[in-house]
Amino acid sequence: MESNQRKYNSDLLKGTGLIQETLVLLDVYRKGITKEEFTREVIDSNSLGKEHENRIKDIVNHVFRRRYLDEGEETVLELKGLRTKYLPLETLTQIFLIYTCRANLILFDFVADLFQRFIKEGNQQIPQTAALNFIEEAIRDGRIEKKWAASTKKKVSEHMNACLIDFNITDKSKNILPFFITDYTINYWMHKLHFKGFSDDKIISSEEFRLFGLDKNEVINHAKRISLAGHFIIQDAGELVRITWKYQSMQSFIDGSNY
Repeated sequence: MESNQRKYNSDLLKGTGLIQETLVLLDVYRKGITKEEFTREVIDSNSLGKEHENRIKDIVNHVFRRRYLDEGEETVLELKGLRTKYLPLETLTQIFLIYTCRANLILFDFVADLFQRFIKEGNQQIPQTAALNFIEEAIRDGRIEKKWAASTKKKVSEHMNACLIDFNITDKSKNILPFFITDYTINYWMHKLHFKGFSDDKIISSEEFRLFGLDKNEVINHAKRISLAGHFIIQDAGELVRITWKYQSMQSFIDGSNY
């Protein structure tokens, strides 16, 4: 979907990157646990520290669940598997960014469209009012259907900026940090889409790669290099991309891949 056709909401107010909290919740989660059991276990175990009970419920049900459990528990189980492989935090954080942006389209388009444009233009910093201006434009063109109060616009823009910091995209002074997708992030997302039934061409054209500033040709070039490790074979004949996959399931990919 084109970014100007999306509809945005203020759900990002429930939580920013929450990297450490996500790692903790992945450790607590058990296969087949119900929503109620999971929430109660997090509260009773004090896994998130001394957060107020209502805040814990918000993090579990409106942040963690929306990002990682909305389509079933397979994503959480995959991420737990990656945790046991001691995947570098940089790569896990990039994977968390993908899921966070998919659950919060306002952040997705802010990163993929505006932030990446700043990089291509050679900017060293994100403008102070970039997030707020992005919200104002979205209200004008209908991506935000109901006009937000000034306080809501301010808070959401602050949370957007906080996410950039959490995901190591900018520092607290809004300086742009080196931001390059890791090979494992590409490999993981390609396999994720493959096992969800996406065609090879749609995988290479996946909009999630735009979060890292990659167009289709750049993804193909990355994939060709990654393929030398033997996880798949990619053939590029101009308009046609064909991939021969080694693994039979996402779990076998996680078990057999390395970083």
